[in-house]
Amino acid sequence: MTNRTIMKYPSNVSSKDRLWVRFKQVDFKLDSHNRLKVKGNDTPAVYLHMPGSFSFGDGATYTSSDFGMIGRGVEQAIQGGVLGGVGDLESRLSDAGAMLSGALVDTIQQGQNLVGGNAVNAAVITMVMQRFPGLSASPAGNAVRGNLRYTANPHQRAIFERVGIRTFKWDFELIPDDSNEASEINDIVKFFRRNLYPEYVPGALGSSELAVAADDYVYKFPSMLKIDMFYQMADETRDAISQAGDITDILTTTLGGDRDDLVSSGLLRIGPRLQYCSLVSVDTTLDSGNAMTYRTDSQGRAAPLATKLSVSVTEDRTLHRGMIDQGF
Repeated sequence: MTNRTIMKYPSNVSSKDRLWVRFKQVDFKLDSHNRLKVKGNDTPAVYLHMPGSFSFGDGATYTSSDFGMIGRGVEQAIQGGVLGGVGDLESRLSDAGAMLSGALVDTIQQGQNLVGGNAVNAAVITMVMQRFPGLSASPAGNAVRGNLRYTANPHQRAIFERVGIRTFKWDFELIPDDSNEASEINDIVKFFRRNLYPEYVPGALGSSELAVAADDYVYKFPSMLKIDMFYQMADETRDAISQAGDITDILTTTLGGDRDDLVSSGLLRIGPRLQYCSLVSVDTTLDSGNAMTYRTDSQGRAAPLATKLSVSVTEDRTLHRGMIDQGF
């Protein structure tokens, strides 16, 4: 890879009036107090013309839980304010348990004709069986339920667990117009592949002979990426909008752009903001047109007539509701 900090495709056309996605390498270092800090701002960055479409998904995980009769009673007690609005939670749950026990006794007493009499109180039997899971799940319990044609409502609920970490994917078709652009594409592919992998930390275990021989025992995390998607206006469009302050305010508010970027560079952010991301896959297809023809780039390397590049990343942490209002 060259020492240039900016790589771009297409490289031989104007950057204006185009949609771009920028991948900027982010490295970290530990300070003297072992606090993680961003290491410099002069790291390489790749600008790629935004593909025709881009999708992103938000997700959350819920688990199903059977409340059963006791849980349903607690739920009703809470919703009805029986537990009160203040006080020790353990005490309130204890009160709820006592209440439920009393309710259970009342239910059994009301079903005096559980077996004998004119009719079998099948609903009461079902509720009592649910109070004792071992009985309910036994062969006898199954026989009772099968013959009475009653079964307990498990009162199943969806319980929130956590939110998912977002992932993103882009597919690029890179076709060089000349040897210089072929070289640029080679460097772009190498940029992503390098930042996918960790590196060894030689000497991490000290300077002893054994430690030096074991210089592959410690990995340093791969670099991360700061990713931005934006539309760069043509100069005449930027100039026209910058003359109308109200329009500029509307654009920066509704599209999440920065006013200074909009006026000075004509940049408008598109899509959601991304947190720091890690590469999880880089798929490269050389000569994706199946022409089996190669050319030489400006550095004398073999370069295919077309390269298909697929990049997948994952954010390093989850979101919360407030971050959606911030444009994430």
